[in-house]
Amino acid sequence: MFTTEERVTRLEEDFMVLSARCGQQASARAYEALTPVYAQLDVLTDRVDQMAGQLKQVEQRTEQIDAKVDLLRDEMRERFEGVEKRFAAIDRRFERLERRMDDMAKSNAVMFQAILDKLSERASEN
Repeated sequence: MFTTEERVTRLEEDFMVLSARCGQQASARAYEALTPVYAQLDVLTDRVDQMAGQLKQVEQRTEQIDAKVDLLRDEMRERFEGVEKRFAAIDRRFERLERRMDDMAKSNAVMFQAILDKLSERASEN
């Protein structure tokens, strides 16, 4: 038979082995439980990385489009300024033509009046 001291020592050793086994089993169970979670987190991390890459591409494309819009806006502004200058030139030409037509109408009126005067003088002479 074992002495009390030997039994206590053996119980302490058995308790330590049991504690170690329980700890190992608890760790193994925790690892088994968390492995799918970590796998899902990896998948989610990959998806977030993909979305971040896509977002970066969208931002780059947006910047490119903004640059093109600015260029087009500047080009259209230049074209409209050119069109406005052409309209102004056309308006000036119309004004000159109107003045010339007014001058021609006045000179024609003077000529017709002179012709009428001569006709009336000839009629009175005859």
